[in-house]
Amino acid sequence: LKEQSTWQRAARIFEWFKSQTWYTPNAIHYNVVLRALGKAQQWDQLRLCWLDMAKNGVLPTNNTYSMLVDVYGKAGLVQEALLWIRHMRVRGFFPDEVTMCTVVKVLKDVGDFDRAHRFYKGWCEGKVELNDLELEDSLGINNSSNGSASMGISFKQFLSTELFKIGGRAPVSGEARSTNSSSLNGPQKPRLSNTYNVLIDLYGKAGRLSEAAEVFAEMLKAGVAVDVWTFNTMIFVCGSQGDLAEAEALLGMMEEKGVAPDTKTFNIFLSLYAEARDIGAAVLCYKRIREAGLCPDEVTYRALLGVLCRKNMVREVEDLIDEMERAFV
Repeated sequence: LKEQSTWQRAARIFEWFKSQTWYTPNAIHYNVVLRALGKAQQWDQLRLCWLDMAKNGVLPTNNTYSMLVDVYGKAGLVQEALLWIRHMRVRGFFPDEVTMCTVVKVLKDVGDFDRAHRFYKGWCEGKVELNDLELEDSLGINNSSNGSASMGISFKQFLSTELFKIGGRAPVSGEARSTNSSSLNGPQKPRLSNTYNVLIDLYGKAGRLSEAAEVFAEMLKAGVAVDVWTFNTMIFVCGSQGDLAEAEALLGMMEEKGVAPDTKTFNIFLSLYAEARDIGAAVLCYKRIREAGLCPDEVTYRALLGVLCRKNMVREVEDLIDEMERAFV
């Protein structure tokens, strides 16, 4: 199912599965098909698949909800993405770390940094504030990436639709089904590298450097594996706030941790040096890409060209253009 290039093929194969006497429907297969339909923005087909899932008595899982939040969010349907979290809470499910991280990323990507921060902090305390999941039209985030508008409906209207009338409940106590603030777990902290990376990016984009640094420190203290994405994000956060010395110190930490820089790492530094009008450091950074056995990309050339043009270094610009032509032939 995952290997299919189109939602139509995935749907046909899934229908064949279900027609076989030996086949037992399961959440994993439904999740794959629902994701394919969501990525293709086939919302009516997704609705039918969801109804079929309930008809066959297959309970959604945290993976199901995380996937639905993701595909709706990427389609620009942020309100509907958040309503899936309300749906899972009403039905007694509590978001796991992957689901929480997906919600934070959806909110981060539309610039709703405060709501993303509150959702994360609430999750750490073992609760989800359902009333904080309502979006206002004034946020201006209800338009999808392909130009279609969000449904623009209230929570009650959304739950009253056929899509939200169904979906099994998890066997939990009545207290865990509160419709306002639902506490289920004790205090908890994230354990996945991707979660920390998303949080660092969240606070960096929000201009909250101290909180990004705190998350990074917590990541190191907890022994969570740091990767090149982590360092690239922290380097950009520090550099964009004017702290080039800290950004360079992070590059040294990368070597200590055995994390090899990639082309993007050097591109970030090149852009930072370009903004600081440090032509020497920018050119040296460009040379380090080659020394590291990496290849410059379009971002590299664009940043370096900008530096050289501002300094009226005509000969160097011509040489770089010649190199670009050879590289992209």
